[in-house]
Amino acid sequence: MADGLAELHGEAAMLHCRDATTEPPEVSDPVEAVADADFWASVAETFDRVILVCERWAHGAYGCRWFFVTPENTAEVARLMTPRSLVGVAVVPELNLRADLLDDDVTAFAAPLPHGEPTHRNHPGGADTLSEVTRDGLSLMLADATLGAWCAVVPDADGVARGQWENPGGRS
Repeated sequence: MADGLAELHGEAAMLHCRDATTEPPEVSDPVEAVADADFWASVAETFDRVILVCERWAHGAYGCRWFFVTPENTAEVARLMTPRSLVGVAVVPELNLRADLLDDDVTAFAAPLPHGEPTHRNHPGGADTLSEVTRDGLSLMLADATLGAWCAVVPDADGVARGQWENPGGRS
């Protein structure tokens, strides 16, 4: 069918086919841990602490979503994860506004943190000022490097983790 379409030509358009196969990304230190039932059981065991979970499916400001996890919603959050995404867990994170973090990747949140998906804004590459981070009523801030201490890759439906993510460091 694609070959037939490629033969169509007109004054305004010409179609060409090309191989869209891409090379897998070069990952020198991949995340090996899998966000499986054992991973989520470990998250649930930290029930007496504040836990923020970030699911990253792409790089950049709009390639992730955040969750405030509790014992009651841990299983629901686990079900919402997309295969091949990277899950980072921050346990009892420091959420104070700090100018010394502005040069790094940070995420700002609205207080108080609701159970489930909190209002947030990502600042990949950092921010110029604290007022940039706090605009629109956001008053909490997290250094994204915190997520490197505990992360895993969400497996496909067959249980195999095929996502390739560079290990941000720490426990994985």
